[in-house]
Amino acid sequence: MAAGTACESRLAQQFHLHLHGTKVVSAGFFVDMGKGRYRVTGKVPTSAHLSHAESYTCVVASGPSGLSVVSFHLKRTT
Repeated sequence: MAAGTACESRLAQQFHLHLHGTKVVSAGFFVDMGKGRYRVTGKVPTSAHLSHAESYTCVVASGPSGLSVVSFHLKRTT
Protein backbone atom coordinates (compact mmCIF):
# COMPACT_ATOMS: atom_id res chain seq x y z
CA MET A 1 0.00 0.00 0.00
CA ALA A 2 1.21 3.50 -0.80
CA ALA A 3 0.76 4.71 2.79
CA GLY A 4 3.23 2.10 4.02
CA THR A 5 5.73 3.12 1.35
CA ALA A 6 5.46 6.79 2.37
CA CYS A 7 6.12 5.86 6.01
CA GLU A 8 9.06 3.65 5.07
CA SER A 9 10.56 6.50 3.09
CA ARG A 10 10.24 8.86 6.06
CA LEU A 11 11.98 6.35 8.34
CA ALA A 12 14.80 5.88 5.83
CA GLN A 13 15.30 9.65 5.61
CA GLN A 14 15.24 10.11 9.37
CA PHE A 15 17.88 7.45 10.03
CA HIS A 16 19.82 7.87 6.78
CA LEU A 17 19.09 4.26 5.81
CA HIS A 18 19.74 3.01 2.30
CA LEU A 19 16.93 0.64 1.37
CA HIS A 20 18.42 -1.01 -1.74
CA GLY A 21 15.17 -2.82 -2.46
CA THR A 22 14.85 -4.34 1.02
CA LYS A 23 11.96 -3.69 3.34
CA VAL A 24 13.09 -1.76 6.39
CA VAL A 25 9.85 -1.34 8.29
CA SER A 26 7.21 -3.86 9.19
CA ALA A 27 3.78 -2.38 8.58
CA GLY A 28 1.62 -3.90 11.25
CA PHE A 29 -1.71 -2.14 10.96
CA PHE A 30 -3.35 0.24 8.50
CA VAL A 31 -6.31 2.28 9.74
CA ASP A 32 -8.47 4.37 7.42
CA MET A 33 -9.12 7.55 9.40
CA GLY A 34 -11.44 8.98 6.74
CA LYS A 35 -11.08 12.06 4.56
CA GLY A 36 -8.05 10.57 2.78
CA ARG A 37 -6.01 10.01 5.95
CA TYR A 38 -4.41 6.70 6.99
CA ARG A 39 -2.58 5.69 10.15
CA VAL A 40 0.14 3.07 9.81
CA THR A 41 1.74 1.41 12.85
CA GLY A 42 4.44 -1.21 13.00
CA LYS A 43 7.90 -2.18 14.17
CA VAL A 44 11.34 -1.39 12.87
CA PRO A 45 13.10 -4.77 12.54
CA THR A 46 16.65 -5.41 13.70
CA SER A 47 17.75 -5.56 10.05
CA ALA A 48 17.52 -1.74 10.07
CA HIS A 49 20.68 -1.78 12.25
CA LEU A 50 19.38 0.62 14.88
CA SER A 51 20.92 0.47 18.34
CA HIS A 52 17.57 -0.48 19.90
CA ALA A 53 14.16 -1.71 18.82
CA GLU A 54 11.63 0.88 17.72
CA SER A 55 7.94 0.98 16.93
CA TYR A 56 6.38 3.72 14.85
CA THR A 57 3.10 5.47 14.16
CA CYS A 58 2.75 7.36 10.91
CA VAL A 59 -0.21 9.37 9.59
CA VAL A 60 -0.46 9.97 5.85
CA ALA A 61 -2.91 12.21 4.00
CA SER A 62 -3.78 12.33 0.33
CA GLY A 63 -3.51 15.67 -1.39
CA PRO A 64 -3.19 17.19 -4.84
CA SER A 65 0.39 15.92 -5.21
CA GLY A 66 -0.27 12.43 -3.82
CA LEU A 67 0.30 11.06 -0.32
CA SER A 68 2.29 13.01 2.24
CA VAL A 69 3.33 12.17 5.79
CA VAL A 70 1.62 14.53 8.24
CA SER A 71 3.04 12.98 11.42
CA PHE A 72 5.67 10.37 12.22
CA HIS A 73 6.56 9.18 15.71
CA LEU A 74 9.09 6.59 16.85
CA LYS A 75 9.03 4.92 20.22
CA ARG A 76 11.76 2.81 21.80
CA THR A 77 10.38 -0.64 22.58
CA THR A 78 13.22 -2.05 24.69
